[in-house]
Amino acid sequence: MTRVDGWLIDSENEVRVPAVVAAMIARAMPHPGDDVVAAIYRRMVARHKKVLGHV
Repeated sequence: MTRVDGWLIDSENEVRVPAVVAAMIARAMPHPGDDVVAAIYRRMVARHKKVLGHV
């Protein structure tokens, strides 16, 4: 496995994401229950209603 320009590449399977990298990505992603995600959702819905009305 080699690192090329920030990406880890497995020479035997170039489309596979290594389990360690997938775990790092999963930890970095916000979880649905997070307050940040809920706040973004509320802002999106408010903007949608303001622009398009109650569609």
